[in-house]
Amino acid sequence: MELLASTAISLISPYLVKSAEEFAKAAGKDAYEAAKRLCDRLASWWSSDPVASAAAAAIKEAPERNGKLLGQMLASALEQDKALAEDVRQLLEGFGPTVQIVQKIEFGEGVTGARIGQLISGSFRVEQNIKDGKNITGFSADRVGR
Repeated sequence: MELLASTAISLISPYLVKSAEEFAKAAGKDAYEAAKRLCDRLASWWSSDPVASAAAAAIKEAPERNGKLLGQMLASALEQDKALAEDVRQLLEGFGPTVQIVQKIEFGEGVTGARIGQLISGSFRVEQNIKDGKNITGFSADRVGR
């Protein structure tokens, strides 16, 4: 459930941090609508939990810290509430495919976080924590959007 929760939070965080208009301009109308539906569903979950509600409200001030807290709380809630988990899973399908790459490397050479030949819909996230590296590529693509 951790992956499901972190995917959901990573997709709604920009929606919560930016104004609706800014998010729609940056992400496009379809992504905006999908993020709004997911955020509305999660808002009904966190409204019943004061700590989760506070983390969601404070996400603009510290997106990484509060997003991580919200993700941990959501993972726990998804374990306990199978209906919520199914709702979140279905709402994530509205985003198209989602790819998350996390690389934690002490030493790396010739490392590529993501090499995407074509991504027409969906989203991806690359996080690289490399202590010492050579020839590092975070992202490389031939085509991303329409």
